[in-house]
Amino acid sequence: MNGSAEDSDVRSALQMHEERPSNIEQFLSSDCKRLHDLSTVCRKEEVEQGHSKASSNSPESYYTKIIMSRAGFGQSREEQLKIDAQYDPELESMLTKWIIAQCGSEVGRPEGSFRKWLKNGSVLSELINSLYATDKPIKDTTAPTMPFKQMEQISLFLKHSEKYGVTETDIFETADLYDGNDMSAVQRTLMALGNLAVTKNDGCYKGDPRWFQGKA
Repeated sequence: MNGSAEDSDVRSALQMHEERPSNIEQFLSSDCKRLHDLSTVCRKEEVEQGHSKASSNSPESYYTKIIMSRAGFGQSREEQLKIDAQYDPELESMLTKWIIAQCGSEVGRPEGSFRKWLKNGSVLSELINSLYATDKPIKDTTAPTMPFKQMEQISLFLKHSEKYGVTETDIFETADLYDGNDMSAVQRTLMALGNLAVTKNDGCYKGDPRWFQGKA
């Protein structure tokens, strides 16, 4: 093989290397790539707003978890079944009664499933607002229709639940509700919120106080 032919082969190899997609592009599906792009945009906006670290319950974090899950880093089916087994239907019934008593009949009641009732974040927003006599923390509780806005609404509820006093370890993650990854964690957060509301005894709690134990 003469020199020019060798040079041509080298140039072809280099060109193929330059055109070859990166590992991440090979690894992610087209849907995941779009989510990755959206996550990057969210992160940029958050940094511009002065946040040095994304919340674990931010919509950005949620999309990152989708990517990780689709890439094979999510829960195995066996692990998911164990998580699902921790869900308490009787507790769901009690929490439904409390939320309706606390917020009023305007929030309706579960149709199909408890998760579906809470998924868009509107009922949760009404719930946290009802625990404040004035200066309601979430200004707009209108039920959003876009998935990203629904996740944002859930994130607001979690943020203000923590401000209300729910410990970080009792706060569920957005995907636990939105994707149904761990509904028992959602129950845990709501129980912690109810316990705090009873303990505060500030006149905002509505419902049977025996539903909750209070917090020492």
